[in-house]
Amino acid sequence: MFRRLLLMTILVPALAYSQDFLVGINGSIKDGDSAVSSAANLGVSSLRFDVPWREIEKSKGNFAMPQWIDKTVSDALTLGMQPLLILSYGNPIYGIDKPRTSDQIDAFKRYVLYVVRYFAGRVTYYELWNEWNTTTGSAQAGTPEDYVHLESVIFPAVRSVQPTVKMLAAASSGKGLKDGWMDKFFSLKGASFCSGVSIHPYAWYDPAMRTPEASLRLIDKIETSAKKWSGGSDVPLYITEIGWPSYDGDKTTSQDDVAQYLMRFYLLASTRSYIEGVWWYALKDLTPVSGNPEGHFGVFDSLFEGKPSATALQQTANLLKSKRAQTATAEQLNEITIQVWAPGASHSQIVSWTEYESVPGANTKAFSALFKKRPLAPALLHSTR
Repeated sequence: MFRRLLLMTILVPALAYSQDFLVGINGSIKDGDSAVSSAANLGVSSLRFDVPWREIEKSKGNFAMPQWIDKTVSDALTLGMQPLLILSYGNPIYGIDKPRTSDQIDAFKRYVLYVVRYFAGRVTYYELWNEWNTTTGSAQAGTPEDYVHLESVIFPAVRSVQPTVKMLAAASSGKGLKDGWMDKFFSLKGASFCSGVSIHPYAWYDPAMRTPEASLRLIDKIETSAKKWSGGSDVPLYITEIGWPSYDGDKTTSQDDVAQYLMRFYLLASTRSYIEGVWWYALKDLTPVSGNPEGHFGVFDSLFEGKPSATALQQTANLLKSKRAQTATAEQLNEITIQVWAPGASHSQIVSWTEYESVPGANTKAFSALFKKRPLAPALLHSTR
């Protein structure tokens, strides 16, 4: 059984709208020369990518910005995208995987300050490490205690040289959202050091939270935990990775369903005032090998051919440009209706759907008729008055 995602425009008095919502995407050094322009053509407002420590400090105490990083930042800014730079991963010249000792943290701090000074006035958003709670980056899994200590050293040092930058913390994997890692992070006052908390609420591998709606319910719980330790104040969350892979395996999601999940996740996330933005993972498939789920999250395939999710992302970015969605009706009986308001506009756009569990091979004809492969172009979702 399949469900439709409908969009229409209605004439109603305009409501007050909140701050802009960042629609981002994750890039990679492996994406190639056309990556930045391809991201810009999707209409996203931010591009997230690594600035690896080992690439910047190749000999002890000597720093140099690789040309590809400088160019990626410059090109992104030129094309209207804010870079989100990930300060991460170990440096073999220090013989470490994660900086934990005082000497290692001091060395990492020197690298961070070099990057922040180098991009002063150009880059606003930085993220401290990527999935510290896992072995990502060929490292040992890290504890919340180690991470919060790193924060307590790095973030004050950054603010002393660039007080206006936004430093994001945690970048926890989906596992860390469910096994207590994030709860411990909040209890240690980890959110007090940063400008916002980043999380990666992947849902594709877990039958209990496979849909965008289930993933957002988990995120709501994370925010509740955050507020418990912040005296009841909202804690800004940044969803810096989320996605569903289409691959040759038992936990795959069809390309048409990924496109629909993408739109549903972004729209629902934008209704939460505490969520500052979402960065889809990822721009491009990392491999043509069909049985590897990690290589098939891209909105483009490994040859940069657009999937239905590329069209969906372009349309979603256009829909949310300088806007936030607002829930028009309560999310009852799995029927969800969203209103998207343009600032100062006299009308809104309505998006409605029914939550459902994607089943590999299910009939998605109604949705695929809307998101067939075609040249990327804005406003493929037809509005009616």
